Amino acid sequence: MTKQMASGVDMNHWFYIRRRLRERGVEMITSATVEEVKREAILLKVGEETKKLSGIEAIILAVGVRSKNELFEPLKEASREVQAVGDAREPRNALEAALDGAKVGAKI
Repeated sequence: MTKQMASGVDMNHWFYIRRRLRERGVEMITSATVEEVKREAILLKVGEETKKLSGIEAIILAVGVRSKNELFEPLKEASREVQAVGDAREPRNALEAALDGAKVGAKI
């Protein structure tokens, strides 16, 4: 786990991306472990605290530079539609992963 976000993105671009995400109410949580996924909520372990997120529209997992998608099947079973994007589909830089997410997001 890491606290660093957007490691492959130019810092100037990241500044504007982060600002736009925050303006739209996106909560960015780093160094968290998914404990449980339910239809109505997701439970995260952040440090020593368990955090329950509900009323959410989307969950985006960013897990680094290795393809790591073992949550894909449990999430698929717990929701109507799940798409693997970014590094969960194939490791690459943050810009390519974001473009992948944008393309899938435009379809749903």
